Amino acid sequence: MSAVPHEPLLIRTNVRTFSFARMMTSAAQIIKRKAFGFFLRVAPRTAARTAARWFFTPIRGVPSERMTEFLATGQAFTLASSTGRIQGWSWGQGAPVYLVHGWSGRGGQLSAFVQPLVDRGYSVVTFDAPGHGLSEGAGSSLIAFAEVLRELVSKFGPAAGVVAHSLGGAAAAHAMRRGVAVPRLVLIGTPAEPARFFHGFVAHLGLSASLAEWIKRELEQRIGFVWSELSFAWMGPRLGTPLLVVHDRGDKEVPFQDGQAIADAWPGARLAATTGLGHRRILHDEGVVSQVVDFISRNETQDTKNANESTRSTDTPAKSRR
Repeated sequence: MSAVPHEPLLIRTNVRTFSFARMMTSAAQIIKRKAFGFFLRVAPRTAARTAARWFFTPIRGVPSERMTEFLATGQAFTLASSTGRIQGWSWGQGAPVYLVHGWSGRGGQLSAFVQPLVDRGYSVVTFDAPGHGLSEGAGSSLIAFAEVLRELVSKFGPAAGVVAHSLGGAAAAHAMRRGVAVPRLVLIGTPAEPARFFHGFVAHLGLSASLAEWIKRELEQRIGFVWSELSFAWMGPRLGTPLLVVHDRGDKEVPFQDGQAIADAWPGARLAATTGLGHRRILHDEGVVSQVVDFISRNETQDTKNANESTRSTDTPAKSRR
């Protein structure tokens, strides 16, 4: 019997949750925003550091009962990561395929891919990223996601593939740039320029351009990354892994143009466009799941044939309207 539920395991997962912006809509929070404005005027650098801490703090959504039941079908494990204790789950035997969720998400969100991949002879590993779900940490970052993926590969073995959603896709690509070997990569609803969400966030808070630039440099030094190198315009040409980009034309959280930009920047990438599935329902569409599993299962001969045919864009029917 399939371990995958028939209904989607929904949980709110924005690529970069503008939680602070949303909170500021009530009268009480407007007062807090004004207080932050005063804080910004009298101690701008301290206020900027506070804003950065907000930006890197995800929302721990509450999993549905169905998601909890599904995760119970897997083998639970904990990873003593450099970022703290990480909670994860695995299924099946064989070469591992790693599933990476997005910002403010959980590993169980990619549940629909588990049983089809197990049926193809793979094992499947998913996890709650630092600061998410059942894993430790008050804050998180794209860099932390990537580091945990690297540590999981060290624990469970070389990847047969990675399927990643939203900001998790940028983290997977960054992990590859840091040396994680991924022979087949699928990016679903992934932003092409993660840094732009930071720009929008600091602009909303009223940080000046010079102060925003200062905190960006400080974060680079403290966390250990370069903002420009998180862009797919920079990463894409440097990565030769076969890539499938899946993106919905009506995605309201990460515009479809981002998927197009990633495919354009990544040599040999294939873009699969869906309609009517948005940013989250796309993870549970039968057509999408089938296409992703088929892509992970393809061999190098099929890759060469596809490259020769110059297939860059296809439409995946929206079979699920849930």
